[in-house]
Amino acid sequence: MTCKTNERFALNTRKTKQYFQQNKIVALKAKRDKNPEVDPFLAEIGNTGLGIPYYAVFTSDSTDFSAPAIQFDGIFLRSQQMLDKIQPAVGASLIDSTTPPVAVK
Repeated sequence: MTCKTNERFALNTRKTKQYFQQNKIVALKAKRDKNPEVDPFLAEIGNTGLGIPYYAVFTSDSTDFSAPAIQFDGIFLRSQQMLDKIQPAVGASLIDSTTPPVAVK
């Protein structure tokens, strides 16, 4: 239920979608029940407990997922709560803005 709550109140909002578009952020959603590769990937990027919802934001210089990501979890009832977590990665990527940052869920 927390994933759906975050999607409704923080991710799938006009404010978040506009922010993603303006900052060339690509959001990816991994469904554990439909893809057995999700759990190994979550462990590889640092979510060793495999808890969800879980968010990892990779800057444009980490397209191979080798650079450290900004990682967080939790329930977000407002777009700004989610954006406050994502903005540090976007700020870091402005140094080299030739490639868009990637947000992975």
